[in-house]
Amino acid sequence: MTIRESAAASQGKFEDIFVEDWGVTVRIKAMSPNESADFMEARWEETGAPDPDHPSIKGFYPALIVATAVDPETGEMAFEPSDVDMLGNLAGQAATIQKLGESAARLCGLGKEAVDAGKDASSATPAAVRSTN
Repeated sequence: MTIRESAAASQGKFEDIFVEDWGVTVRIKAMSPNESADFMEARWEETGAPDPDHPSIKGFYPALIVATAVDPETGEMAFEPSDVDMLGNLAGQAATIQKLGESAARLCGLGKEAVDAGKDASSATPAAVRSTN
């Protein structure tokens, strides 16, 4: 199988998380590069361009959950875009929203863990690089 065929056949990563307070399993799926770009552009329009010294995280996890949570049985999106405020205002649900949001951020390559992992991976010298001369 060629690299192109392998990439085209990739189904993407996901993580199933049982949410005890809700009594359901939520599937968090990784976004495609285009979905991720659309998500980030929408966040920037809402909150302004990212400022590394003063990041705006209000609504980030709820918006990320809306963009990535699907019903594991049907594959349909679990939430509507209008559910961001509802998720962000669920009383006593901060830990649940954080757990789902952290899973989504990790799978989508967003957040500190992903950046740190990318730095580590990019600083390594690829063993497969060979001179053809």
